[in-house]
Amino acid sequence: MEIRQDEQVEAFIEEEKLLTANEVAKLLGVHKNTVLYRLVKNEGLPAMRIGTGWYKFQKSKVMEWIESKTEKQGEL
Repeated sequence: MEIRQDEQVEAFIEEEKLLTANEVAKLLGVHKNTVLYRLVKNEGLPAMRIGTGWYKFQKSKVMEWIESKTEKQGEL
């Protein structure tokens, strides 16, 4: 089965979508402040600062971060 080019483009856009702190918080099941003040600053959650204080999160980078944290938990 061949994937059409427009489906590939849509999949890429979804993968590279920029998320808000609220969206990341929902994804992780934590409060928005936990995302901004603990995970970004202390736990290395990758974020981009847009303008004067707005954080955006590349979905693919967030998913990689989650996977890396899950792998480390499995090593314990």
